[in-house]
Amino acid sequence: MESYVYNNLSNYEEDNGLLSKSDIEEIASELSREVTEEINKQFSVMFK
Repeated sequence: MESYVYNNLSNYEEDNGLLSKSDIEEIASELSREVTEEINKQFSVMFK
């Protein structure tokens, strides 16, 4: 997850370091998906 954010943010730094609304939404969507997957994994371990 960290690498996804880092890679995307470092790509945008080349464009004066500004993030567009769609860039932010794309990163937020990916983080949300990964966090949801991680939570589901943790719950499945807890309730085995």
